[in-house]
Amino acid sequence: MAEHAQDGPPDLPGHPHGDLRWLREAIELSKRCPPSPSAFSVGAVLVSNAGSVITTGYSRETDPKNHAEEIALARAAGDPRVVEATLYSSLEPCVARASRPHCCAELIVKVGVPRVVAGGDHIRGSRMVRRAVLPRAVWLFTAPRLMCMTEATCSSDRSR
Repeated sequence: MAEHAQDGPPDLPGHPHGDLRWLREAIELSKRCPPSPSAFSVGAVLVSNAGSVITTGYSRETDPKNHAEEIALARAAGDPRVVEATLYSSLEPCVARASRPHCCAELIVKVGVPRVVAGGDHIRGSRMVRRAVLPRAVWLFTAPRLMCMTEATCSSDRSR
């Protein structure tokens, strides 16, 4: 598997400028979400190791219960670049879900995406998310971390 080098070209995943660029794209996509009083508006961009967009998705784009990451990953089914890609999400992928059998973290692990950059994390217990045009920090999750989170919490009956 290719490494994500921080000293590579600026728009590549793994480079700080590239990560911010693609995270901005995910945030812009989240603005397309149909309004919902009970769900977050999330955008997701799946970017190849070479820096090209594989797929995108945003919450409720194709169905009122679909999450952004779920849509992007479904569109990328069978694409061999997924196993070296980075998934950019404007909000930390869910680790528990009531409306579907699999949470987004579990789907990410299942398809083999090795790197996730999330622009915000869940504030547990409040149903609110930190909002900013760009976050101060980028949350990076690797597949092993997601696997651990998946095993621990994906089966619970909570939704994002």
